[in-house]
Amino acid sequence: MRNRLQRLLGSFVVLVLLSACSTDTERCDDVNQSRIHQYLSMSYSGKEDRTTASATLRFGDSSGTTLEMVGGCSITNDQITLTTGFLSGFLGTYYDGSKSGLVASQSFTFTDMNGVAYTNAGTITSTAFSSPPTTLSRASLPAIAFADALTTGETMSVNLLNPTQDGATDETDKFVSFSTSTVGGTTVALSAQSLANMANGAKKMYLERTKTSTPTNVTQVGGTLVQKYATPHIDVTLAD
Repeated sequence: MRNRLQRLLGSFVVLVLLSACSTDTERCDDVNQSRIHQYLSMSYSGKEDRTTASATLRFGDSSGTTLEMVGGCSITNDQITLTTGFLSGFLGTYYDGSKSGLVASQSFTFTDMNGVAYTNAGTITSTAFSSPPTTLSRASLPAIAFADALTTGETMSVNLLNPTQDGATDETDKFVSFSTSTVGGTTVALSAQSLANMANGAKKMYLERTKTSTPTNVTQVGGTLVQKYATPHIDVTLAD
């Protein structure tokens, strides 16, 4: 349960805080079926070698009340079994599940109380370091090269963290992230200024490729589909 909440917090809390999403919940069959928003996410962690699928259905728009799939409503994933969760004060009602290994191709199907089905498929695009450095020198920071150029809607992040950290934190002395969304891009530039609060020494580094798009099959209020791939962590040394 603890790991499950940690995965969801990593995927959704930033979205909740930035968009002031409602964390209230109500029954799907109590709302206008043409105004149900779908937030669908599929992500792979190379560190854990595990794929997670998650979905949140909301009434009205992306910040509306979360919906419980009852009264004929349902949300499924064709590769990963989704179970119901509720986290008061953060996420409201959500659905998620995970499976060992990379499950690249998946599809979600949301069925409303009238039996109308909305199926949306996605594919997690993998990535890798093209030539990973072993040392990052503040005096001459290299651009980090990655495999496969970015396409429309994609962002590549290079994440640098202290080995004692399990994941992202907003404390800049423990975690720093650099990113690019340039279509066709194959490198991410690093900034010495952004590393000013991070001490020299052994670090972990990984890439995270994220694609955000609008699903094809949605109601009149739309939806969001997120596909994410994070590489295994590699060892690097930060030096002057």
